[in-house]
Amino acid sequence: MNFNRPLIKEQNKEERQSRQISNKQFNLFPEFVSGNNEILETEQPEFNKLFSIITHNIRNPFGTLLGFSDMLELEFDELDDGEKRFFISEIRKSAKYIYNSVENFICWAALNNVDYQIDFEKFDIYEVALEVVQLNKKTAGSKNILINIEKKPDQFVLGNRNLITILIKNLLSNAIKNSPGNSQISIGFESAGNEIITSIKDEGVGIDREILPYLFSSEGIFKAIKENQQKGVGLGLILSKKIIDVHKGEIWVESEINKGSKFSFSLIKVEVLPEEK
Repeated sequence: MNFNRPLIKEQNKEERQSRQISNKQFNLFPEFVSGNNEILETEQPEFNKLFSIITHNIRNPFGTLLGFSDMLELEFDELDDGEKRFFISEIRKSAKYIYNSVENFICWAALNNVDYQIDFEKFDIYEVALEVVQLNKKTAGSKNILINIEKKPDQFVLGNRNLITILIKNLLSNAIKNSPGNSQISIGFESAGNEIITSIKDEGVGIDREILPYLFSSEGIFKAIKENQQKGVGLGLILSKKIIDVHKGEIWVESEINKGSKFSFSLIKVEVLPEEK
């Protein structure tokens, strides 16, 4: 299911790495994907809400994908190389957005399946965050956004590495999307008792304080969409909350309009022996 197939040569290496991670994440949910629809019976109201959010959010990207692909097919010989590259780039961005939305929905549904088993392991969350940053450097660079990650290795936590990768990817993607050009995003780590707190801070548009209490729920997303207070609202934050819930951690946000947002989450800290590093 390689919807992320690269269409521009210079993006091949980054896209290959991204697809490898996406495939690993997607393989977390074989039982659900193969037809286990217990979630449809146990969480029907929430399922319907999130499905309606998906259909709302992917309508415009689908329009872009179909419109530009039609133009390429019908006017290919008349278009110059620059125009072709532009259309291909826009088609790729739309396809990637649609893929990520569907992937988030499948992940959320799988995590709500009571029979689904999640494997936990010790891993360095600094390494995971660094890997996600490397994969998003080109996207951030296109807006001249600098991503600063605190160099703090050996931040070992207990969790599912692939799920936490999805979590950080969603939070960082939101930060990039909502940040203006020529700004910075900072990623930091803090040891607090028996937990490691990871934070992602941007200098973006901020979030309306009326939405903040509901930000990680379908009700909050509906409110944002209805009042058009937040552009590009998707399933990423709802999924992020679900991922943290299954890890028995917490996720929260501090934000102010036009001054940016800081998303933080906590995971259980673990000690490792030197030979385990």
